[in-house]
Amino acid sequence: MQFKTEDLRRQWSEADLDPRLRDLVEFVDLDLRRTEEREAVVTSLIRTDNPSSVHAYGRGADIRTRDWPAGLPEGLAHKINVLFVYDPERPEKQCALVHNVGQGTHLHLQVHPRSAWLKSTDEVVG
Repeated sequence: MQFKTEDLRRQWSEADLDPRLRDLVEFVDLDLRRTEEREAVVTSLIRTDNPSSVHAYGRGADIRTRDWPAGLPEGLAHKINVLFVYDPERPEKQCALVHNVGQGTHLHLQVHPRSAWLKSTDEVVG
């Protein structure tokens, strides 16, 4: 796994990130290594500029997608959303989405205190 900045590497090592978020980021990195022979590049973790953002609470991460083949970001987001539920009480919410909020298109990962794996990752990447 790579990090856009050394500060992000430090956050990954030292910050109080939700363990479910760590699972998702590590899943993305493992899946990319296995299927694309590339590493995930983390471009955002903790951000305190918006208190309504999951990033402010160690529950959000962004992964660079600008150099990925067409369709890969959406396909990986779909795979994650089949495996992992964001909040069983709000099924319309998802753990992975591809979007652009002004900083370029990227894979956004997010978790909630009720997030959980729906299936074993071995079923999908085994």
